[in-house]
Parts: sequence; C-alpha cells; structure tokens
Amino acid sequence: MTKPHSVTGFPAPAHARSAPSIADADGVTFGEPAIDLAALVRADVPIARGWVLALGGSEWRDELLQLVESALVAGASRAHISIWFATRDARARFSHLVPDSGDVTSPQGARDVIALLATGLGEIGNDRALSDIAVRVSPVSSGLFCYASSADPTSGDPDTVSVCTKGAVPWLVDRRTMRLARSGGAPIDEDAASRAADLADRAQLVLGRPVEIECVLEEGRTSIASVRRLSFVPRFTSETYRRVRFLPSEEGSVAPLAIDAMAKALRVADAPFDETRMRRVYARPYRRMESPGAPLLSGSRTAPIARAASRLARIAVDVATPVAAARRYEDTMRARAAGLDAINVHKLDAAALVAHIEACQIPVIEGLTLLDRTRLATLAILPALEAMVGNLPRESFSALAAPRATRFRMRVDEKLRILAHAVTREKGDVTGPQGLSAQLRNEWDKLRRDLYNVRPIGLDVTPEAYGAHDLALARGLASALAASGNVHEAARAHAVNEISALAREQSFGAPRFAVVRSVMMVMERLADAKGRVSEGLTAALLRLRRAACQAGERLVDEGILESPEDALYMDLSEIEQALTGEPGAYAARVRLRREDDARWTHFEAPIRLHSV
Repeated sequence: MTKPHSVTGFPAPAHARSAPSIADADGVTFGEPAIDLAALVRADVPIARGWVLALGGSEWRDELLQLVESALVAGASRAHISIWFATRDARARFSHLVPDSGDVTSPQGARDVIALLATGLGEIGNDRALSDIAVRVSPVSSGLFCYASSADPTSGDPDTVSVCTKGAVPWLVDRRTMRLARSGGAPIDEDAASRAADLADRAQLVLGRPVEIECVLEEGRTSIASVRRLSFVPRFTSETYRRVRFLPSEEGSVAPLAIDAMAKALRVADAPFDETRMRRVYARPYRRMESPGAPLLSGSRTAPIARAASRLARIAVDVATPVAAARRYEDTMRARAAGLDAINVHKLDAAALVAHIEACQIPVIEGLTLLDRTRLATLAILPALEAMVGNLPRESFSALAAPRATRFRMRVDEKLRILAHAVTREKGDVTGPQGLSAQLRNEWDKLRRDLYNVRPIGLDVTPEAYGAHDLALARGLASALAASGNVHEAARAHAVNEISALAREQSFGAPRFAVVRSVMMVMERLADAKGRVSEGLTAALLRLRRAACQAGERLVDEGILESPEDALYMDLSEIEQALTGEPGAYAARVRLRREDDARWTHFEAPIRLHSV
C-alpha cells in the first residue's frame, strides 16, 4: 500500500509514515503543488494539516477512504479533498474529467467523491497520466471553503485579489489596503474574504508568480489547503494592454521615472485620454494596443515573386528613414551628453534643476521613440518576408528583431569578461576588490575609471554606471561571467540561414533567394540602428539618473525623501512639486513603489492584459 505523506504535524494514521511537513523532495512525487506548498511551509504561511496520496494502483480507493475517516475521527467536522495535478499541462488535460475539490462530512460522502474520481480516472485510462494526479485530505473545523486568486483572473490586475466559492460572485479585495473593493456572494463574509486575500497575497510573494489557493478554516484559523500556479491565457486578438519590450535585456521592473519618459515617447499627438496610454503593472510598462484585431503575422502562403519583391522594395525604402534618424541620434549623443555633464547641478536653484532634469529626459524620449520606429519597421518587413518565403520559424522573429551590439559595447563586454575571469582565478569570486593582488587591484580601479559613464543596456533608469562604485562594477563582472557569448548574433545567423533555405525551396528559388538576401541586408542595417539607439539611450538614461538623484539629495536634506535614489520612483511632475514645496506624501509613495519593484522584479508577469 502506498503511504500517504502527512503535512504540518497532523497525526498520521497507522498506515502513513510520519513527517512534520511536506518537503522539497516530495516535488518529485507530487510535482508543482508539493514544491509550492513546501516553499510556503518554509515561509511560515499558514498551511492546513493533512495528507497527500498519489492516485493510481489498485488500492487508492481504500487508502483515500481511510484518510477521510481518520480526519473525521480526529475531531474535524468535515474533511476537505483537493485534487493535485503535478504540472499545469496535466491540469489542462485532465481537470475536466475529475472534480476539482470538495468537502465531505461522512464516510458515505467520501465514497461518493471516490466514485466520481474513479469515473474520471477510468476515462483517462493511462497509468503514466495517473501518476500526474494526487489527492490531498485536510481536516476542516467549519463549512468555510473558498478560492482566492492573487491577481484578478479577468483583468490581470495585481493589486486586486479575487475571493469566491464555486458559482458565486467573487469578492474583490484591494491588495495594498486589504479593504473590500466589491462585495461578493454568500457564504463568505467580508472578514473571511480579507483573510483569504491576505493568504493569497502572501503566497504569491513567496512563490513569485500569480497563484490560486484553496482556503479552509481549521481550528479557527484560515489556512491554505492547496495552491496552484495561475496562468494568464495570451489572447492575441483582443487584449487591451501589451507589455513594452523594446530590448531583449528588458525583463524586470521599470521605475516610474522611466515610465514617465516612455509615456511621453509613445504618446499620440492630440489623442484623447492619452494619459492612459502607458501603465505600470507588475512594475513593468504596459502599452495600450491601438486596434486589437487580426494577428500581425498571419502566416499566409507565398505571393507571386514580382508582387512580393515590389512590396519588399517599398518597405526597404521606408526603413531608410529610421536608420538615418538613428545615425543622427548616435552622432549627436556624445556632444549632448558632454553638454549635460558640463552643467554644475549643485549651483542650480530648484526651477533650474527641474529644467535640467527635463533637458536630460529629452534624449531619453528621443531614443525610446526611435526604438519604437525601428520596431514598427521590423514588424512591416517580417510579414512581407513571409509572403516571399512562406511561414517563418517563430524563433526567427525575435532573432531578426534583436538589436546588434555596437563595437563599443562589444569592447566593454570583453573588458568585463577579461577582468571577471582574472579576479575569479585569483580570488574565487567577483564580489569586490578586497583581497586582490596589487596588480589586479590596479586593473580593477582602471576599469572603474574607464567605465564611469557606461552602464548596462536597458530601458530602466535605475541601473548605475559600472564605474559608479565597487559594488556596481562587481555586478557588471558577475553579469559578464553569466553571459554565454553573443547569443543574439548566433540566433540571427541561424535565422538568416533558415530563411535563405526556405527561399531556395520555393518556385523561382534563385530569384527569391536574391530578393531575400537584399532584404536581409536591410534587416542588418535595422539591427545596427537599434544597437546605436540602445547605446545612446543608456547614456541618456545615465544622465537622467544623475540629475534626478541630485534632486533626491536636496529632498533628503529637507526631510522629504529617505534616499537620493527615491527620486527615481517619482515622475518628473512629482519631483517638480516636491522641489517647489508642494505638500505630498512623497516618501510614502516611494516606499509603496519600491515595495512593488521588490515584489514584482522576478514575477512571472503576463505579456498581455485585458484591462486594468
């Protein structure tokens, strides 16, 4: 007989082995639910007592019945049964065949649930599939049972927690205040909804992803009986907001000052309600989609070569405009950066400092605008390219769209790698210059001086220059060690070879190949342009950061902010208001936004949101 696993100290029946809590090793047997529940146990999140039993085999019915009887004998008024699927894929395939969960108050009720389970499992009829399903039994001291989703399943709003029972109207709770945003249906009351919402919020904080939990009342305390990862389905034709991803390196959270620049860069002149075009959700920038409709890349069959070639030729001419603009941006950025650096910000009064910050923001806005123009140019080429060669491999889209690193950036990355390997050989890690030999310490200090005005590529204003201090350089060295060569260029070369092969396989293969090669040359120019704009943007962001931090220093001196870098968590209008003495809870706003960043930086955020 398979022995169930006891959880959080509930007295085990005679046939179950004793264990104080579910452990990471149980993830091998029970999959994602066990792994996530173990993480919650370690974080001291209240978890309901109970056992987990793997289904399958010939005796699972008797074992499950014994678990229910043991829970009821132990003094619980009912036993809560949760179905566990080892993976999200298993849930998607089998959840419609078995009951999701339920409470039983008697052995006969357990037999009824077992009969439903047996029917569903019989339809699956696959021993390997059955190994992906388990059941958890928890003692329940009252009739309270509900689901809580840590983000609104409809809108994806991370600040709204949804609490409901099956078939009832959900209660909506504001995550920040735990105040009720909307009343729901019985039998849950406001207090129960708030308690369940708090547990869902704590669970997603620990696990770093949206979750849905099952809550039960055990000995007067609301506890988690089961947890599963919540997936947002990307509907490509109807979503309202799409996450902004201009650069491959943009993966984490983005500070409000960067969002402020994006909103200005991506605005539409004279558009009504333009202030809603950019949103910061999950600490990431989301952009309102203009006209959700048919997918941009439809994968249609190849067009006649003359018509496809003519279409590509027109697009190639259109690409010349953003490429030329990118070249002008690169040519002027060095002088503009030097001009901004020459200003003594310490001698500026409040109004002049705000004007200086605005001046620093202008090249950031221009760079973001150019990145958007090059993105649109890429999106215009790819469907036309498909008309020439047929359906492109999906991975080719991102490979061809990636910016190409400038020679300057490649030299910087190489210097970081060389020093990182040297420091690792001598010291064993790259945590700092402490303990280095005199020669290697000199090389460390020299690289810091050389990279005083160089920072990582990205869209956010938060990263410092590599040469700002030893910790910043140590982070850069660690990133250089983690990088595995120029993966973007390797992916680009592979995509070019694949598309060239597709062109040769079509009718009139040689002429199609010749046209495709010319288009690839245009794509190369576009990738170079994106790389130049990306480099200029990082330089502009560094100047914006320094100007904002100077404002932050003044606000710290006045007791308005707690740290100079808090200014990065304000938009430009808020910085101006604070500098000019406008009352406001600026420190409280910053603390909330910093908490958002810490919370959502590594969060599994959806690409698209329906509405927020």
